[in-house]
Amino acid sequence: MFFMANFGFAQKYEKNIFRVQGGINFSWAGEADMKVGESIGAIYERLLMKDRPLYLETGLEISQKGTKLEGVKCSAWYVEVPVMVNYKFKLRKDVYIFPSAGLFTGIGIAGKVKGGIMDELGAEMDTFGDDGICKRFDMGLRFGGTVRWQNLHFGLGMEFGLVNLVRDELQEMGGKMRMSNIFLTFGWKF
Repeated sequence: MFFMANFGFAQKYEKNIFRVQGGINFSWAGEADMKVGESIGAIYERLLMKDRPLYLETGLEISQKGTKLEGVKCSAWYVEVPVMVNYKFKLRKDVYIFPSAGLFTGIGIAGKVKGGIMDELGAEMDTFGDDGICKRFDMGLRFGGTVRWQNLHFGLGMEFGLVNLVRDELQEMGGKMRMSNIFLTFGWKF
């Protein structure tokens, strides 16, 4: 009976977790070269089960992505909303590791296409908008892993874009571009 009383006790998990984070992006599209960018955001986690550390993770991030091909650099700033599930494994006191998986959506808010042939033509183009080359909406799969020590978070993850970002009228000329991204994040839990 003593054995059952000690091991049958349910552990209490935090119901709501808030954190802020910043990070570095290493993004590319297709066969193009990688471009380095940054990100900043606020993340919210909500406990999904009382007896298991399974969380819904979402938030709001501003993220710079892009790509380089034959000297032409494409910079793209997005407002992104990730929707993921994570499970926290306690390694020892104040140290947790948690894998996560889910989706992200993003809306392009700014960016420029320049360099290479654009410089030779004396031109610079917006990434998004009526005269841009990319659609504003992006969506894809997101996977990651985070280590939390006390209130500090260190994360590593990857995104795979599912949307062809090239505007429809440019796709007729054979244009395809799906953004991929490897990211490192550093955050603080409140």
